[in-house]
Amino acid sequence: MSKKINSLKEEGKKLKYKRKFEDSIEKFKQGIDKIRMKIKDREEKEELIKEFEDEIDLVYCAEIENKAEESEELIKKNQYSEAIEALNNAMAISNKIKDTETRSSQSKNIEKLLKETEIKQLIFQGKKLKEEGNPDESLKFLDKALKMAKDIYDAEAKGAQFISIQNAIDDSYSSKIVQITNKGKELKQNGQLEEALRTYDEALSIIEKMHLIQNKEREEAKIKTIKNEAYADQIKPMIETGKKLVSEQSFENAVKELNIAASIAEKMYDSELKRKQLKEISEFVNPVYIKQIEPILENAIKITKQDNFEETISLVNQAAETFQNALRFAEKMIKSEEKDAQINKITQLVNQTCSSGIKVRKEKGLQHIDDKKFDDAIGELYSALSIAKNMAFAEDENEEIDDIKRIVNKVYIAQIKDVVEQGKAQVNQKNYDEALKIFKEAIGITNKMYVGGETENQIRKIKRLIKDAEVKKTVAEGGVLEEKSKFADEMQELIGELDKATELTDPEYKEKKIKEIKDSMDQVRSKEIKFILEQAIQLMEQEKHDDADIQLGKALEIAEQIETWMLRNEEYSNMIKANLEITNILINQNEHDEAFDIFENSLKIGEKIEEKELRKDQLFNTKELFKDALNKKASQDLESGAYEKTIEYGSRAVELDDSFLEPYYLMGNAYRAKKEYDNAIAMYNKVVELDSSHMNAWNNMGLAYESKGDLDRALEAFNKTITLDANFAEGWYNIANIYKRKNEEDKAIENYTKASTINENFANAWLFKGSIYLNKRDYDMALELIDKATRIESNIAAELKNPLNEIRKTLDSIQEKISDMFKNK
Repeated sequence: MSKKINSLKEEGKKLKYKRKFEDSIEKFKQGIDKIRMKIKDREEKEELIKEFEDEIDLVYCAEIENKAEESEELIKKNQYSEAIEALNNAMAISNKIKDTETRSSQSKNIEKLLKETEIKQLIFQGKKLKEEGNPDESLKFLDKALKMAKDIYDAEAKGAQFISIQNAIDDSYSSKIVQITNKGKELKQNGQLEEALRTYDEALSIIEKMHLIQNKEREEAKIKTIKNEAYADQIKPMIETGKKLVSEQSFENAVKELNIAASIAEKMYDSELKRKQLKEISEFVNPVYIKQIEPILENAIKITKQDNFEETISLVNQAAETFQNALRFAEKMIKSEEKDAQINKITQLVNQTCSSGIKVRKEKGLQHIDDKKFDDAIGELYSALSIAKNMAFAEDENEEIDDIKRIVNKVYIAQIKDVVEQGKAQVNQKNYDEALKIFKEAIGITNKMYVGGETENQIRKIKRLIKDAEVKKTVAEGGVLEEKSKFADEMQELIGELDKATELTDPEYKEKKIKEIKDSMDQVRSKEIKFILEQAIQLMEQEKHDDADIQLGKALEIAEQIETWMLRNEEYSNMIKANLEITNILINQNEHDEAFDIFENSLKIGEKIEEKELRKDQLFNTKELFKDALNKKASQDLESGAYEKTIEYGSRAVELDDSFLEPYYLMGNAYRAKKEYDNAIAMYNKVVELDSSHMNAWNNMGLAYESKGDLDRALEAFNKTITLDANFAEGWYNIANIYKRKNEEDKAIENYTKASTINENFANAWLFKGSIYLNKRDYDMALELIDKATRIESNIAAELKNPLNEIRKTLDSIQEKISDMFKNK
């Protein structure tokens, strides 16, 4: 770059800093001209020209900044038109900027400054008009300013601007409110109180337009105070008139006048003035009402003192109605603590009176339910209901009424239960027509119940029983083929409709129609499954097991064709229910293994249920019934000595539930009976792991250890039993046996004694204790103890009769010899 060009550049920059913008731009333009003349290389020329053009853009930016500063100074002097003109000049300068991005940025900034300046101008004009006493015109400018501010500012980031404008708007509203309230005060001074109050309401409506809550609250407080004062001015002459009428003994007119005053006082806003007005009125009105209330209360209380009051419904209702009359007078009293006290007192009397009568009838009603005297129960409860309606509650808030209605429903539910049981009995006897008649009678009883979930639940249950009875009747009467033919015809008709639906051209209607038809097909499948399941049950009752199994297979096959997953799940549940009914039939027929196979099938069906909670419930219920049936059979086999079967069924039960204690105990007993003591001990250990307080498991474990000769472990197990229950005589007896086997005779005697002290009829404890005394050669004590055992247990007496006689003869012989020796000494 030549010195001349560089010199022009430096001069241009200096002029820019001195704010001689036009001269600065001229120097840079001269530099561009020199570049064009002096620089031959094209790339260098373009680069230098771009450099000088950028410098010119910087001059424009500096000039724009200068105009913005000028605008700020004018705004401070409230010279908004001049400030706007300066910004418009800045906008014209920005249009000269060659770089597109810089030009756009500068234009946006200037445009924002222009709008902000216009907002400030509007605020200034609005405030000025307010000060000049023209709030309506002021609000026009300020509302426009607020609207513009919302357009250009982010509300959260620029909240201060909004609040400033809103405050200014609220100030204008305040000025307008002052004008209105001044007019109201003038009307009030002229005695035009109603007109003044309407004016204050107008002021309140203007307050609603204000923006800031603190401003609203401040203005509302002022207007409420002014309105209360206007009401007080209205009330004052009425109170004076009321006082005068009281002094003249004209109580009725006085109360009328003071009640009007009280109704006006109630319109007042809550304040000390309102409370003062009401108190002043109540001091004259309330005593009049109290004088009227007192004799009514005395009369009502007198009724409650009569003999058998709670038992006599007419007296209870008469007392309640009398108290209610007193309550009506109390409610007319002027608002005050005295009024609240009277209302609370009388309300309690009403409710206590009613509750005493209700309680007697509810208790009788519940007793009648227990005695199945349903008509008598309903009579008592409807009497209670008539009393409850006299209570001092709104009917929809009266808990007594709700409770009585619940008990009424309880009566009908108990009655329905009795009727339904009769119907079920008829179903079991295959008297289906009679059963259907009884179930319809039960439906009739639900019509007497109060509407609600309980009633709907009862109706659903009965309708399900009716449907089941109808199916059973059809199957029993040999109508299965006819019904199946109906199902086939229905299905064929629906298949035809489905074929037609697939040819529809409207996609939305086609989809809807196909779904409707498929849902109908699923309903037909559902009905057919119910008939098949009933047929399977009846075949099983007739011991046609193979035919029943075929029907169960068909039902499952149809269920799997159902497309609606909820209905499919429901039918899987119905199949499980039918299977469980069949297992009962098989168990009653002593076909346990076949019943257990059906249980297994039920579990497989349960796994097919997609709905998580339903699947969980069905599997849980089936497993519970299955394991209980296995356990019951294991117990029966143990009693009959079929120990292998006990172990087989017990093992299957704990496979279903490894926390099921009872099968482990039964298997332990079976292994002990088979003299497989280690297996028995393992089972007993399982039991005490699940329930450490299972005394019989500890006891039998000890017996198993004793049988295998492990006396120390046997002793540990037996000691556990007496720790659990110190009165467990068998535990002490078994401990004594261990000590006897260990030749610790004194300890054995001690424990036999404890066993026989707890249970005086424990023959073996007396017997084996006696045997130890024989070993000790204490024959008298031994014979005494053994005699005790023989008196308790005839088998022992029979077994030991001859040996005992021999011992006694020998002892007598010895005694005679000794006596002779004594004589001949």
